[in-house]
Amino acid sequence: MSSAIPAGRLGRIARLLSVALRNAWAALAHKVAALVTPRQHREQRLLEQQARSAKRTADAMGAMKGVAMKLGQMISFLDDLMPPVFAEQMRSLQNAAPPELDAETVLAQVELELGRPVEQLFASFDTTAMAAASIGQVHRATTRDGRDVVVKVQYPGVDAAIRADLANAKALAGGVGRFFPTLDARALAEELRERVLEELDYRIEAANQEAFRRQFAGDADLEIPAVVAELSSERVLTTEYKPGLDLYRFCETATEEARQRAGQALHRFVFESIWVYGVFNADPHPGNFLFREDGRVICLDFGCVKQFPDEFLDNMRQLTMAYLDGRRDDFYEQALRMEFIRPGHEHKVPRDWLWDYVRWYHLPILDDAPFTYTPEYTRQATTVMFGDNVRKTNMPPDYLMLNRITFGVNSLLAKLRARHNWHSLLTHYMQPRTRAAS
Repeated sequence: MSSAIPAGRLGRIARLLSVALRNAWAALAHKVAALVTPRQHREQRLLEQQARSAKRTADAMGAMKGVAMKLGQMISFLDDLMPPVFAEQMRSLQNAAPPELDAETVLAQVELELGRPVEQLFASFDTTAMAAASIGQVHRATTRDGRDVVVKVQYPGVDAAIRADLANAKALAGGVGRFFPTLDARALAEELRERVLEELDYRIEAANQEAFRRQFAGDADLEIPAVVAELSSERVLTTEYKPGLDLYRFCETATEEARQRAGQALHRFVFESIWVYGVFNADPHPGNFLFREDGRVICLDFGCVKQFPDEFLDNMRQLTMAYLDGRRDDFYEQALRMEFIRPGHEHKVPRDWLWDYVRWYHLPILDDAPFTYTPEYTRQATTVMFGDNVRKTNMPPDYLMLNRITFGVNSLLAKLRARHNWHSLLTHYMQPRTRAAS
């Protein structure tokens, strides 16, 4: 039997607060118990307490689906910053989460969306989900003409849950603004709302996926599954099946050559999309990529896609090149024009401080020489960029998703320990050019 996704605004936020309070109480109880626990047992007891809290958090986010689960997925790719037991639980949100829809609900949703009985649409359909995510779950199937496919079925009621989360985010934005006066929190909340609501319409995702497939059609290292349009709708998306290893299994078994091939392919997928096509897939958690044994990368899930106007890309090129060329004054003035510093707050952000602050962001591309992404680098960069000093700067709405993918891709490359001359790869895109047709 399927479990209903909690959809009420108060109920959803109350559930997260309940988990937070239970975890806080468990942490306090552990500290008290540690006073009378023999020293040799304290570490084990701490790990057990962290594991219980992590599972409680992951289970709640998984059951809530929607934005709550998306937040968990975003946290999951920053696992280098978390205790290992917590990271392990959060990784479970990348491609599997309770509860799954029962067979009757799945079949009813497919038939409602596609207008015919499932047995008329597919030669076979596995009602046990192979993966579950924030908005829908994925099933193996075979088309009537023999093609192996996967069918993503949207959870009934997830739209109401997402709208409730977004309403809560909008309400919280005012409070965030009081704690971060240099940040335009309401504008960020609106950007988040636009991107997330688009994900509810699988027709948009299908169009995005086909556009990306055309962009990388000739790339020997990247694969994007084709959409089966006649078996897709607003809430059902059918694509060809492409098997591969998840990131963690791939890293355990891959040769050095395969890992480096995968790292360069991921880097190209992200930055060629942005600089050549003015678009990028803004959901970079590890569950959205599969890997062939030889290092080829299969890219999945194109529901959250951001498009950039040419003016935005030109501004980003000017900002990046000013930093790479060492032009501190030009960099600062461009940051002002792009409102990384909100008007009226210039006195809070010294030029030299800003230069040093963003160094960790630029470190992989600073020198015209090979750089190795490592967990230590991503840990340090994330700590610096999102530490106390973030209160001094602004995040223009267009950069919300770009920041998300930058740190997500950094984490993926670090797990692969990808090494290359990233400076030469990126500066190749820095010359103004005509946007390529997608």
